[in-house]
Amino acid sequence: MGVTAGGGAGGGTGGGGGNVTCTYYEVGTDTVWLGTGTQATTLTEGTAYWLRCADAADVTVYLDLITYQPAPVIDAATLARQAYKELVLPTPAPRTAPPSNQPVLVGMAAWLWLDPTTWTPQQATASLPGLSATVAATPTTLIWDTGDGSGPITCAGPATPWHRGAQRSDPGACTAAWQHSGIYTASVTVTWRVTWTASDGTSGALPDVTRTTTYPVQAQSRQAVITSNGGA
Repeated sequence: MGVTAGGGAGGGTGGGGGNVTCTYYEVGTDTVWLGTGTQATTLTEGTAYWLRCADAADVTVYLDLITYQPAPVIDAATLARQAYKELVLPTPAPRTAPPSNQPVLVGMAAWLWLDPTTWTPQQATASLPGLSATVAATPTTLIWDTGDGSGPITCAGPATPWHRGAQRSDPGACTAAWQHSGIYTASVTVTWRVTWTASDGTSGALPDVTRTTTYPVQAQSRQAVITSNGGA
């Protein structure tokens, strides 16, 4: 059984993808590992084996004592759950105008968005001889919280990146304004919907996955100064 990742995934934390390789281990020895795929024909039907799945660092992520049968001993739903656990979805990287390391002016709208290239479906496939299951994760919701108690802001897709001449009425624009001066902890959350399909025709859904990033915002007030050159 092998699991290969496509750029990101459901169960893990941010950055990169994961892969899992499963092999059969002969009971009663610590040295004989039996292969997968065509090598699996060396297994004896009705004999007990350890089925061990390990990640790229050779850390065991699944271990089960099975009785080998020519038909898969793991069903499609189990394959899908294993792929789901090992895959990694990126944490959102907030983009703002003005930049998040600069103060925002109270009452003035700040532009909010994510890199559009991060708003792409991700998938992974887990397989055994004769059976495979593909897990697909699709970003569905982008929510910003300003941290000032004004409530969440839901954006369309990754929102439209700021550009010179951008208007709040532009399609896909996502903006927020802080009404009081202070330092706030803002957050951006992406929700991913996860489904799976298998080569035997079965399919299903897995729990949604959310990824959240927080960052500080300093809101400052500016007052106009009226000057006079005097007069009689």
